[in-house]
Amino acid sequence: MKTVLIAVDGTETDRSVTRQVLKLFGTDCHYVVVNVTERPLLMGAIPVGYGIAAAVPVPELSRFSDGIASQAEAARATAEHALTDAGFEDAEAVGEVGDPASILLSSAEEHHADVIAVGTCDRSWISRLFDPSVSEAVIHRADRAVLVLRDEGDGT
Repeated sequence: MKTVLIAVDGTETDRSVTRQVLKLFGTDCHYVVVNVTERPLLMGAIPVGYGIAAAVPVPELSRFSDGIASQAEAARATAEHALTDAGFEDAEAVGEVGDPASILLSSAEEHHADVIAVGTCDRSWISRLFDPSVSEAVIHRADRAVLVLRDEGDGT
């Protein structure tokens, strides 16, 4: 049985992408729907010299110390909503916290996905400069097939 991993982000595009995947692959596949919430960057200061401090990322002391468990649960709920909304009868919802492209690739490995399906939308170059494209990162780093889907417009 083929396994298809579908990336969702909680936007209007989710409905279109999940329905397109269902039309393409049918009901004979195992579906894993993944939503990833980016972890907010925690910053701390360390003294570098007299009166000078440098901002550095603070390492995670505990998975639960900064609300990661609740963020992951909210991400899972978003994935669950996307699969329910698209009409998937038997699919797995996964919610994770971290870098979206990295998490999608590791989830594909973990679930032995044959295909990773991601949505894409038109964005300006300035938008891509400050917020890189997850779909492009997945395409360039994946060791398996990646299906990139555009929103159909009306969601049907």
